Amino acid sequence: MNNKNIVTSELDFDLIKQNLKNYLKGQQEFSDYDFEGSSLSILLDILSYNTHYNALYTNLAINESFLDSASKRASVVSVAKLLGYTPNSAACPTATISLTVNAATINNPPSVLTLPKYSTFTTSIDNKTYNFYTTEEHSSYVSRSKTYSYSNVIIKEGALLTFRYTYANGARFIIPNPNVDLSTLSVMVKENADTESYTEYSLVDNIIYLTSKNNVYFIKEIDGNLYEIQFGNGVIGSELATGNVIVINYIATNKTLANNARSFNYNGQDLLGLTPTIYTQVRAVGGNEPEDIDKIRFNAPRVYSAQNRCVTKNDYEAIILTHFPQAKSVNVWGGEDHYPPSYGDVYISVLPTTGNFLTAEQKDYLLGEVLAPRKALTIHNKLIEPNYI
Repeated sequence: MNNKNIVTSELDFDLIKQNLKNYLKGQQEFSDYDFEGSSLSILLDILSYNTHYNALYTNLAINESFLDSASKRASVVSVAKLLGYTPNSAACPTATISLTVNAATINNPPSVLTLPKYSTFTTSIDNKTYNFYTTEEHSSYVSRSKTYSYSNVIIKEGALLTFRYTYANGARFIIPNPNVDLSTLSVMVKENADTESYTEYSLVDNIIYLTSKNNVYFIKEIDGNLYEIQFGNGVIGSELATGNVIVINYIATNKTLANNARSFNYNGQDLLGLTPTIYTQVRAVGGNEPEDIDKIRFNAPRVYSAQNRCVTKNDYEAIILTHFPQAKSVNVWGGEDHYPPSYGDVYISVLPTTGNFLTAEQKDYLLGEVLAPRKALTIHNKLIEPNYI
């Protein structure tokens, strides 16, 4: 069929070329032209290839602009960023231990013995050694039997890393490790390189109550599965000055490799020259990979819909899956659907990524740190253990 108009809806190479032929055949100058045996056929090939490439590129570029159709992680993260969503980082395997230091052989032991923050413990799995670190400082008074006892000591697996930056306009502060556990990130700022005192900055995900005086920082994911730290601008959060020194500490984890570790040895700072006795209260659990693009695609619009508060069933599920990466799946129901009915209560059952049930520490963190600040004041949250069939 001869046509004086070019059909622009085709994307296939052969159809594009045929449309160009039909267009030329519709012109009086080429009405009896033999396209197949002429040099013009080569020019039509070039035009068709160029049109095909441009159509393919445009189609891919447009697909990467939407959360549902994007296939590259950078594109999914970029669109999720517009919804105020930051993907979860890798997570350290976390264990809970107790320690006892027997100082019976020491005359006049100190009244208080401190287990420093970032004290090192080691464990071995499949003949490979992994390091664990305390995340807080712990102190104990000496007992009448000259012993020091530390219980509920949280330790996390990985490599403890420290980086220093000097603030300047236009400078970027990138965490140079894709396996960082952001829950272990510590950001401190001092006035200049000659001062000793630091000011600790806090991570925030809600700017409603921020002023120009709040010492806060923000996190965003960038290319290469890395994260970048950003500071306030003097309106939302305090603004840094040129020459300020930024110190970041964090743990880069081996993710799932140290899950289920049960036996630990103390390898930290000297404790009166004594070797502590260690009892494992909860084995290492919770080591996870960074959030993949399918989870980002699922969580981002739901977290945006929840607006950082727990009101509906979907709000609860989105908040838990986002802020509690140890959850593999979640089931939530209201007290009106419980048997017997219990109005004013919300029941939550969580299937953890490792193990069959949440640990006591994980439950406390989920209820106290994740849900309590976001729930309605008069609502009571209750955790129900999952039933396995």
